[in-house]
Amino acid sequence: MFLGIDAGSTHYKLVWVEDGGVVNRRMLPTKPSMEDAVREIVQFNPPERIVATGYGRHWLVKAQIAQKAITEIKAQALGVGLRDGTVLDLGGQDFKVIKVKEGRVSDFEMNDRCAAGTGRFLEMAAKRLDLSLKELDMMARGAEDGARLNSMCAVFAESELVSLMARGVSVESIARGVFLSIAQRLVSMVKRMDGGPPFIFTGGGAMFETLVELVAQQLGHEMTVPENPLFTAALGAALVASEDA
Repeated sequence: MFLGIDAGSTHYKLVWVEDGGVVNRRMLPTKPSMEDAVREIVQFNPPERIVATGYGRHWLVKAQIAQKAITEIKAQALGVGLRDGTVLDLGGQDFKVIKVKEGRVSDFEMNDRCAAGTGRFLEMAAKRLDLSLKELDMMARGAEDGARLNSMCAVFAESELVSLMARGVSVESIARGVFLSIAQRLVSMVKRMDGGPPFIFTGGGAMFETLVELVAQQLGHEMTVPENPLFTAALGAALVASEDA
C-alpha cells in the first residue's frame, strides 16, 4: 500500500492506494502540531512508501515522514488522470491553471501572491456578509446578476463589499459578484495559456456550484468536477509513490 499526502494551507489530505486503486482517504485541518497527527496515522498502518505534495511537502520529507516531494502541479495533473486538457485548481491560498498534453504538464500559471480569487477570499466574503460558505453559494445561485467588484486585491475587495452593502445592494447580488470576480480571474488565466477542453475543476473551489457554472459559461465548455475534488493532488502523490516502488 502507498500513501500520498497533500499538505495544504488549510487541510492535509491523505490518500492510500493499492494495486492502482484508492483504498482510503482522510482529511485533517492544518494545525501547528501536524507532525504528531501525521506520524500517528502513518504508524497505525505503515505504507510501503509516502510521497508528499502541497505547501508542507518539504517539511514532511525533512521530518522523515515522506520519502519524496513533488509539486502540486505534477500531483494535480496525475491525480485527475488527464491525457490532454486543462486543470483549474482553486485552493485556500492560491489558484492555478495546468495545461496537460499527452499526459504531461506542458504549461501552467499560478497565483499565490494575493488572496483575491482564492478560498481565503471566499471565507472573507462569507464572513463579511455574515454567511456560511454554503449559504454564500446558495445566495449567489438565487441572484439574477452579480454586483461588480473591480479590485484585484483582497483587501480593497473587502472594502468594496462594505461599500456595496452600505448602498443597499442585495446580499444575493454581492454573493454572485464574489464568485463572478473569481471566475473572471480563472478564465483570464486559461485564455492567456490557450488552455483547451476538456476542463477539470479541482480543489475547494470545485465544491461551489455557482463558481463551476460561471467558469463553464465564460469558457463556453462543460466543466468536469471529479468525485473527490479535494483529494486529487494527494491521489497524484500516492500514484507517484506506487510507481517509484
